[in-house]
Amino acid sequence: MPSEKRIISCIQAFKTKFLGGKVRSIISHDCKKTIPIIDKNCNVVLPHYIFDKLQELKHSVDHIENYKTLLRHFDLREVIDFIMYINENNLIKQRYAMETHFENVESIDSIGLKEYYLVLLKYLSEDKYSTIFNYFQKNIYQILFKIHHYI
Repeated sequence: MPSEKRIISCIQAFKTKFLGGKVRSIISHDCKKTIPIIDKNCNVVLPHYIFDKLQELKHSVDHIENYKTLLRHFDLREVIDFIMYINENNLIKQRYAMETHFENVESIDSIGLKEYYLVLLKYLSEDKYSTIFNYFQKNIYQILFKIHHYI
């Protein structure tokens, strides 16, 4: 369902027609299964693969944060590869490092990893993003091989 701010006119019409009617929002992003999106070349689609400009990437992250059900389409293996690359190469400020973000091993789960991926995307710096984007573009075929290996 769309958020309330996207259907204001519909809500106003409802309230006009049904005096005293109540509007309630149900917001959930609990996604037990991952259903990755694959492009026509059989590549996994994730924001860090498709946006070469940091501003576009961050706009995408803002949208995803408002519609967290989209996280179900984020391939967990690819998200983990991104997280590991960023952390192993110190491409994020220390306050966003994995050991700072997760309190302990027990606090790490698939949703938490996907949300942490969004945090990393949101706080990437302009000067490092082109290096990150180019790395993943260059290595997309190795990543694709890994996916086919798991299937």
